[in-house]
Amino acid sequence: MRFLTLDLYCPDLDAQRSFYSRQLEWQEITDSEAPLAYQVGYTRLRFREKADVAPYHFAFNIPAGQEMDALTWLKQRTEVVPFQGKDVIDFSNWEAYAMYFRDPAGNIVEFIARRPLGLPAIRPFSHKSIAGASEMGVAVNSIRPFYEKLHQRFGLERFDGSFEKFCAIGNHEGLFIVVDQATKDWFPAGIPAQPVPFSCTLEVDGVSHSLSYEPEDRCEV
Repeated sequence: MRFLTLDLYCPDLDAQRSFYSRQLEWQEITDSEAPLAYQVGYTRLRFREKADVAPYHFAFNIPAGQEMDALTWLKQRTEVVPFQGKDVIDFSNWEAYAMYFRDPAGNIVEFIARRPLGLPAIRPFSHKSIAGASEMGVAVNSIRPFYEKLHQRFGLERFDGSFEKFCAIGNHEGLFIVVDQATKDWFPAGIPAQPVPFSCTLEVDGVSHSLSYEPEDRCEV
């Protein structure tokens, strides 16, 4: 599964533009669907302005073996969010290493290097090394109904976790990180995971699909 588009909200477009365009040096593109958009590998990341929106969690795939290069690149541009004193976190059960940072909207953004993907290294590390969006966090009242909708509509399977607190749905290339809002925070920042509206375009087995999510578990596919 691939995320071809991610459509998110933020309280301040100017702050987001300053961070992604100037600090991270991502290339802003013109998009008729949103006032702020970036092409990040195969994913188009788009922001629209909305007051009082809670932080999201989303992630991007980077090549395995470039974790330390990516960390150095990030630290030259922003602060990294550590976990237990470590900037790079070993997710051995996922065969991956990850690092996190926050943007001006408070979003928890992740770079994750998944060894099973075998992504080619692009040196030196830069925004061009990012393959595309890897994860989209979704806070819900009940995990099972959300999973069942994804499974029935797209054939997506549970990758890890359970229906109690945390469930990763999809595959190494693309995952929905679904959490119970009453019992889980966004890792590793420890901030409450709140339901936030978003929409996206998925590619599953070569076919594109649209999905939109609204709080209170309303998911339209």
